[in-house]
Amino acid sequence: MKILRNSIIIVIFSLVAGIFASQAQTRQTKEEYIARYKHIAIDHMERYGIPASITLAQGILESDSGNSSLARKSNNHFGIKCKKDWKGDKVYHTDDAPDECFRKYDSVEESYEDHAEFLDKSARYDKCFAYEATDYKNWAHGLKAAGYATAPDYAHRLIKLIEDNDLYLFLLHHDDRNFLRYNFHISFPSSPSNILHLPYLYVCQLIYIINQHYLGVLRHQ
Repeated sequence: MKILRNSIIIVIFSLVAGIFASQAQTRQTKEEYIARYKHIAIDHMERYGIPASITLAQGILESDSGNSSLARKSNNHFGIKCKKDWKGDKVYHTDDAPDECFRKYDSVEESYEDHAEFLDKSARYDKCFAYEATDYKNWAHGLKAAGYATAPDYAHRLIKLIEDNDLYLFLLHHDDRNFLRYNFHISFPSSPSNILHLPYLYVCQLIYIINQHYLGVLRHQ
């Protein structure tokens, strides 16, 4: 009997270890998340004026880079709750309170689209749209001030994610000039101060660019 009990314990332990190992292997990294959804974020920056850096940082933070239980079971990557006007599918998840109602989507892309529409159509976020798409810091503080999340350090967490992961390299200048993409590697000259201006140039996968924020040579990875 003792041998049988020990055998059962070993089998259970092996199954649990296998489950955890499987989850570890399938866990998505921040880099993979950014690479997968950056094009949607850029598209929404162009269509709505929401900084791509903010969209990606919120997606990473709210969904744990797509790994949270809410994201996995509902494709909800932005923690948007049902609200009274929501007519789509629902899922119940413990957040600030037990069993809160969250929006459920058929795809992550649908979640991204709803996030953009949610910000665009909600009057309380109007002040955010007064900021440029490059002004991620004011956007982060604006979202917190408007009540997007209850965490007191929400804006600072977004800003840290943006700066730690170079998401600020997603720039949109509305005159269609300097647009940096995340899949380029940036390196800076040692003494750029004497150079006042270089035109935007895209040749053979090289970009040479100077603006008020960045000076450098970007090479396609």
